Amino acid sequence: MSDCSHSFKKFMKESIFEYILHYRIQQSLYLLQDKELSILQISLKVGFSSTSYYSKLFKKYMKMTPKEYRKLLKS
Repeated sequence: MSDCSHSFKKFMKESIFEYILHYRIQQSLYLLQDKELSILQISLKVGFSSTSYYSKLFKKYMKMTPKEYRKLLKS
């Protein structure tokens, strides 16, 4: 692990990779409010090349799928 990566993990309590994943999921939360955007469009906008991978990570961090989150916004 490089000094930069080590320092980042020590300070942020997560790796740079994990930080970027969290950031991308957080950005997608905002985009999911726009009903005009499909889940595919959102996953691509936040940097995922696969909707299934995006949905898998979204569920891991948010404990629900992007579709379920969007339904929650409606209520």
